[in-house]
Amino acid sequence: VDWSDPYNWDGFEVPAAPFDTIQFGSGTATVDDIPNLSGVFITFTGGNNIVLGSGGSLIGAVIHSEADGNLLASNLAITGGDDYIISDTGTFTVESPISGSSNLNTAGSGTVLLEGSNSYSGATNIEEGLTELNSPGLNGAIPGSSVSIGFPRITGPAMSGELRLLSPNQIRDSAPVTVQEGSTFNLNGYDEVIGSLTIDNGSGDQDTNVAPTVESGAGTRSVP
Repeated sequence: VDWSDPYNWDGFEVPAAPFDTIQFGSGTATVDDIPNLSGVFITFTGGNNIVLGSGGSLIGAVIHSEADGNLLASNLAITGGDDYIISDTGTFTVESPISGSSNLNTAGSGTVLLEGSNSYSGATNIEEGLTELNSPGLNGAIPGSSVSIGFPRITGPAMSGELRLLSPNQIRDSAPVTVQEGSTFNLNGYDEVIGSLTIDNGSGDQDTNVAPTVESGAGTRSVP
């Protein structure tokens, strides 16, 4: 399916303006030739969609997968301050090379799988759900300045997340990693070098706190 063909869209209008909402429904759709799009909201209500892009970039986008089997492989530039990739069920695979200077946030009750050769420099926040790392690139899946797993709240327990390695050397060597209460940093048997590790048990009601965990398997976590 050609993105630029108006006959492929409801209303015969190609999404292009900032803050447009783009929705992919049920069934399998393979979309190519994405233009540069700024500040868009992309939602996959159905599964098994494939979004490719040879020329353009998604800039400052919120991308939300509500079904299993979706794949995003277009260029993704995060420049809007805080960009979100959300998976509510199953696995949302992101093969996109992610660039830019903003923060990358993952959320939802499903799995976000980062497989791109990324170069972004902002913080990475695993607010909720499972985020898996399996990038073949030299910079790994998380080349940014810092990593936080879980999301602290002013009252009550933090939102819990898990960061799981599917191959070694996925995080910038100098990046500090913070694991919030109830969250997990899972090496999954792989080696990883990080800048520092902070375990935060939270400051809310002690009856609701769940200790954070670091699972190594056979892997080694190295902190210079």
